[in-house]
Amino acid sequence: MKFKTITARIIISVIPLVAVITILSVVNIYFAMNGQITTQFDERMTESLRLARLSIYAELLMNAKVAESLAIYAETCSRETIEKGELARFLLRSIPSNKNTVGGGIWFEPYSLYPDERYFGPYVYIKDGKAVYSDEYGSEVDFHQEAWYINGKQSGGETVWSDVYYDPVAAVTMITSSVPFYRSSGEFLGVATADMALTDIKAISADIAVGRTGAAFILGAKGEFISFIDESRSSDMLIGDDPDHELVSLGRQVLNNRSGSETLSWQGRQYRAFYTGMEEIDWHLVVIIDNAEVGQSANDLIRSLALVPVVGLFFVAWSILMVARYLKRVTNKVNSFADQAASGDLRERILITEHDEFGVMEDRLNRMMDTMAEMSEHSEKMLEMAQAASRAKTEFLSKMSHEMRTPMNAIIGMVQVSEQTDDREKLRDCLLKIDHASRNLLELINNVLDMAKIEANKVELEVARFSIREVFESIANVFWVKAEEKKLALTLTADDSVPGSIWSDRFRYSQVVTNLVSNAVKFTPEGGAVSVAAELLKETATGFVIRTTVADTGIGVAPESAGRLFGAFEQANSGIFRQYGGTGLGLSISKSLVELMGGTIWYEPNGSAGSRFVFTITAEKTGKEETAPAEKLTPDAFDFRGKSILVAEDVEINREIVAALLEDTGVAIDFAENGLEACGMFSKNPEKYDLIFMDIQMPEMDGLAATKKIRRMEKGKKIPIIAMSANAFREDVNASLEAGMNGHISKPLDLNVVLSTLHSFLK
Repeated sequence: MKFKTITARIIISVIPLVAVITILSVVNIYFAMNGQITTQFDERMTESLRLARLSIYAELLMNAKVAESLAIYAETCSRETIEKGELARFLLRSIPSNKNTVGGGIWFEPYSLYPDERYFGPYVYIKDGKAVYSDEYGSEVDFHQEAWYINGKQSGGETVWSDVYYDPVAAVTMITSSVPFYRSSGEFLGVATADMALTDIKAISADIAVGRTGAAFILGAKGEFISFIDESRSSDMLIGDDPDHELVSLGRQVLNNRSGSETLSWQGRQYRAFYTGMEEIDWHLVVIIDNAEVGQSANDLIRSLALVPVVGLFFVAWSILMVARYLKRVTNKVNSFADQAASGDLRERILITEHDEFGVMEDRLNRMMDTMAEMSEHSEKMLEMAQAASRAKTEFLSKMSHEMRTPMNAIIGMVQVSEQTDDREKLRDCLLKIDHASRNLLELINNVLDMAKIEANKVELEVARFSIREVFESIANVFWVKAEEKKLALTLTADDSVPGSIWSDRFRYSQVVTNLVSNAVKFTPEGGAVSVAAELLKETATGFVIRTTVADTGIGVAPESAGRLFGAFEQANSGIFRQYGGTGLGLSISKSLVELMGGTIWYEPNGSAGSRFVFTITAEKTGKEETAPAEKLTPDAFDFRGKSILVAEDVEINREIVAALLEDTGVAIDFAENGLEACGMFSKNPEKYDLIFMDIQMPEMDGLAATKKIRRMEKGKKIPIIAMSANAFREDVNASLEAGMNGHISKPLDLNVVLSTLHSFLK
């Protein structure tokens, strides 16, 4: 072909060639880039799924940490009895510590913590933004048969997760993590649980970067919809039962494969579906995106290349390189961060350099690490608190063991000595020492019981008129022998300003002074001095404020230890216990009793050496008229011949004591070894008995049940029934009276009380 002009040649020769080259380039680039763009898109979707999976697992892990901290605390509870109030406070602190945890509890095996409670499962749930405590779930449902309990029990010590369910109380969809706990011996004790709302997990799936038309949802192990693209599916619906056959087919692929992608025809359009499994909890994360959006990038590229092929080609190549480098940089950064977190290093944070969805993900990962660090620190603190409480209890039990063994050793030793001698004086000396050791043991037990009643707020004052001077005289008689042995100058004085008599609790006032004097005598070396002084500090129209000071020239208290003097189970230092003994309860009890009597107590140094304890009480000027004190009674002063009583007592030595105490009164005594036997003996011959002494804790049938049964008998409505029991708390006395008894005598038995009771009912 001949060309008339260079322009034509160029046009005819170059333009078709350029056009062909351009078309071939566009076609070649189209096919080459289309596959690469699709691959890059698949990688981006896969990375988005991986990051979302990491975020979801992090949320689950934070909830699991709550359950683990409850399990650690529960194992601490198993080593010593923990009060329910302390358990409730721990739960009320722990459950709200994670924002997605809406409930949780510690569920014990039957009778494993409290011997009288089969179903004990304290738990806390969030209602209207507030933590609510309850331990009554077991009264309505046998939680030992619940799936979450059985799965936790059979997990072999691992954390397990429940199926997703809707909770009507919290009004949210949730999942429960279960962690078993054991005794130190390996014996299974129960399951700790934490309930997690799925609100944030649904938000994570909704925020996955899937373009303009894409959306994500989560399937459970059975195919239930944990979250969906819209609100048309809920967690009680299975994808296998969905009316849309395409969704059913997709669900089958997702549930049967660990990860992959599928093509889906849904709602009249073609979609690409990407999915991955979450082995830790057997969930499946699915993302779908319109195929048109996937192919849109290639179509746009063709149009760009048709207009400016060279620039377009360069721009696409450069863009692809930038995207690849971007994805690689973000992926490497996130992987490095994830490796550090997996190794247990919770201090590092990811540097936020992006401003897109990956930047949001980085920020969430940092916030997740902040929360996990706080939870870890909180768990460590709670563990330290639990260990400190355990150490305090252990030290107290060690002291109690020492203090109880000392008088018990004296009692057993003196019994053995008395068995080997016929010398009446030596035998009398043994009995006196046994009596002294027994009273010391009883005083120790009373101190522990007083501390228990104080902690339970069950101590009540018994106000009566008494003389402080008489109390001082009585205390002087108790301690003068010990003071003489140590050559101590012991003085107890009441100032002239102190009234002759006041209205308060004589026993508790005497108990406080006795505790302080006992410490002063114990810690003052030979040749020292102990003084007690009472004075009127203030007088009002209705009462007095009395100040009492107990001073000594003893070892004193180090300034750094003074602040711990009035704490329970505390002594100035461990050397004091080793040298002088004691449980460390006396000052704590004294402080509580003084405050109960409307006063305060404090410590101050007594000059260069010694201690001074000062306390005040508030006393009334007048009160109820009291009866005159009873005279000391002896058995031979009474004649109960012709009278017959029935004594229900399961302990043989206690039966022997009653028989010996009443031998000289002439009363006839029949013994029953339990409540059931007592009911049988009375029903056979009700006219025989004039009075019944009834123990409370007995086998077969206890005293309360036996009393109720006797009262239902025709002949048992009027017979006097008196409790004779070691259960001496006020609530125990009230329980006896409510069961139908006429009175209550506490053990150890006081002969005076027994005789006066018999006299009042048999006269």
